[in-house]
Amino acid sequence: MPDRPGPEPTPAGEPQPRVTRKNAGRLPEHVGLIMDGNRRWARQAGMANPGQGHHAGAEHAEQVLSWCEAVSIKNVTIFICSTENLRHRDDARWHTRCG
Repeated sequence: MPDRPGPEPTPAGEPQPRVTRKNAGRLPEHVGLIMDGNRRWARQAGMANPGQGHHAGAEHAEQVLSWCEAVSIKNVTIFICSTENLRHRDDARWHTRCG
């Protein structure tokens, strides 16, 4: 399956959604994002520090929020950490990152 081109960039260089309110038909009132696999993605992309995947995931979430705003989707939920992931972290490591 060939890669599809991404959204067209704006003059500022930020991609915009292909869908607009005018051409979308019915759009959801609420969008949910599950932020999972960022470290795995970074490893597969050959990044030296797999934690860089978290940064890339955050940038992508910002893009998605901009797209939602552009088409007037006002309710977005972002799940950034599961209880399963929390169980695998020791307290000191978790508080260093998130405390």
